[in-house]
Amino acid sequence: MKNHCPSCQSDLLKTVFTHSGIPTNSCLLFDSAQEARQVSRGDFALHVCCRCGLYFNAAFDEALCRYNGHYEETQSYSPTFRRYMESITKDLIQRHDLRHKKVLEIGCGKGEFLASLCERGENWGTGYDPSFRQDRHPSPHAERLDFRAEYFTTGSKREPWDLIINRMTLEHVPDIAGFFAMVKATMQDHPAALCYTQVPNSIQLITQGLVCDMLYEHCNYFTQSALSSALQQAGFAPGQTQISFGNQHLAIEARVGQIAACNAADSSEQIEAQAAQFSQRLSRHIERWNHRLETFRKQQQRVIIWGSGSKATAFLDYHHWQEELIAVVDINPNRHASYMAGSGHPIIAPQQLIGDSPYASPDVVIIMNPNYRTEIQEMLLQLGLMPTLLTLT
Repeated sequence: MKNHCPSCQSDLLKTVFTHSGIPTNSCLLFDSAQEARQVSRGDFALHVCCRCGLYFNAAFDEALCRYNGHYEETQSYSPTFRRYMESITKDLIQRHDLRHKKVLEIGCGKGEFLASLCERGENWGTGYDPSFRQDRHPSPHAERLDFRAEYFTTGSKREPWDLIINRMTLEHVPDIAGFFAMVKATMQDHPAALCYTQVPNSIQLITQGLVCDMLYEHCNYFTQSALSSALQQAGFAPGQTQISFGNQHLAIEARVGQIAACNAADSSEQIEAQAAQFSQRLSRHIERWNHRLETFRKQQQRVIIWGSGSKATAFLDYHHWQEELIAVVDINPNRHASYMAGSGHPIIAPQQLIGDSPYASPDVVIIMNPNYRTEIQEMLLQLGLMPTLLTLT
């Protein structure tokens, strides 16, 4: 059990929430329900640092997480998400004149974001991620892109990068201080380079008690002040902050610089009070959805979940849904004919909700991410379906 903060190293910690035996790999694809149910499991001990405000899993064991070609995290099959991703690349290019520049992305996933940034700005990009697959998302500017299916380390390729990106990566990193030290060392060849860090905005989790956002792979949970503090601790000068995607994402731009004084953080009393309220909200959220589950069971309603990513894995595990749920729908074709980590529920295509499919004509659809509600509602109407829609909030 970790007894110090992975960001500021403080030992002023408070336990917020514990849960045992949660799936350690929420986005891995499994070929059978049995294999999916046998996924490795670990303990979740959510602590908060009363000095910097970072929430983290003190029981996290990095060895239990697997990132490889079977890890399917991409959301870019959604038109909603593609528009959002394009808006970020356009903004970065315009504000920082990112044209004919060198870009490094640490934790590039399947490479869609880096490819877009290089195509739009005619930039040169290098991306590192052990889950990258060469057969995915071919780019017409392939000669400008260098993807490597491996972790970025201190021994990796060095270039005078103009921009270093880590999007939805830092929440997976158990040693935050060490990670930023590595990024800072990489920037020594170009001290004016920009560091762009994007993480899930945990203020949503804290204020709403969204248990589905607490994943084993996410060992860290950042508020704006916690992320800013982590950057400053590492010797970065935080710049523009962006909260986007329906308040779900938090990004801070930073450069290496002298920090006269750290930004004022919440007091330990404020952090502890917030943590106590958070714990209560989590309990109420679980109780509320367990009550709904019981209602569905009594009414013998056919229920599906829309969205088979990490939120669904966590939701199914915390609520122990089995026979009440008939399937999980996803528009990502790479996830079809696979099974949910932990619960073993089948992952199906939207088209399987009609016809003589055993999953046809559900009574209730639970949408995992409210950002996709309009998109999903339109698809259901196109299929001639009008089930009760519930959004996970």
